Amino acid sequence: MYQIKRLVRPLLVDYSCPFIVSYINFFFSSKQAILLIIITAAFLSVSIYPFSRLKAMDKQPAAPAVARSTKEAGVTARPALQNNITVERRNGLFVYYPAYKSIDLVCGTMPHPSNASVIFCCEAAFTGRERLSAKAFQHSHIAGDHVSKGTMYRGYRCVANTGCFAYYAKSGRWEFAYKKYVHCLRKAAEQQGMAFGQTMIIFNHKDVHAGRPCRDSSKNIYRALCEMNGRLCIIDAERKITYGGFIKALMDMGVKHALYLDMGHGWNYSFYRDNNGKVEYIHNVRIPYTTNWITFYK
Repeated sequence: MYQIKRLVRPLLVDYSCPFIVSYINFFFSSKQAILLIIITAAFLSVSIYPFSRLKAMDKQPAAPAVARSTKEAGVTARPALQNNITVERRNGLFVYYPAYKSIDLVCGTMPHPSNASVIFCCEAAFTGRERLSAKAFQHSHIAGDHVSKGTMYRGYRCVANTGCFAYYAKSGRWEFAYKKYVHCLRKAAEQQGMAFGQTMIIFNHKDVHAGRPCRDSSKNIYRALCEMNGRLCIIDAERKITYGGFIKALMDMGVKHALYLDMGHGWNYSFYRDNNGKVEYIHNVRIPYTTNWITFYK
């Protein structure tokens, strides 16, 4: 019994348990002393072992951090959406709102769809019959005087041109004009902008087409450059409808100004760039006689 007491006492003192030592000294002569020693030793072994293991783990070097790419993590990163255009479908019409930074009338050679700066492109002014037999493009093949890249050109006289659209590059402003519009062409040239003449369909919310350029009963997939709710847009018929029906649909939508854009099979070749950067063809059949295109750039 003495030997057990001699062995256990230093162990208890080392682990700062003086109250347990006093307790054992008092009861050591009793028979319960042996049992108490065994219980105390078991308690200390259970309590101290995890603590000593944690201290040992603290001394171990930290595992190096591992950087994982999205590809390694099994996640495919999606490219950010671009703000190129807003397309709406309303009452049998498609409405295109290009988010442009500049506009031009490109003449002679149509912008290629691979040009990532182009977000919308379609035929604008009429083209004369002379172009069908000519070997090369000339500005005189375009109906009416027009402005391209800040330069004014003489076109052929066209009685169907009752209005125009002009974009002033220096100020970024644009306007529609009805009947007398030579001042808009000159201003567009002065401001390094663009302008062209066409048939005015609606002006200040009034139907002014007067049977031009075709009869109200003529069917086609029509298109117009418009101002609606203060925004510039291009509006297309979803399918073939009468000219009169197209104008009524524009009026019902609240279009303020609408300028006719050249259409017809092959003449209506056009495209836009969606917000994923993908080229979408509105009409994908092309003929070699087209001469001018209103082009929106981002």
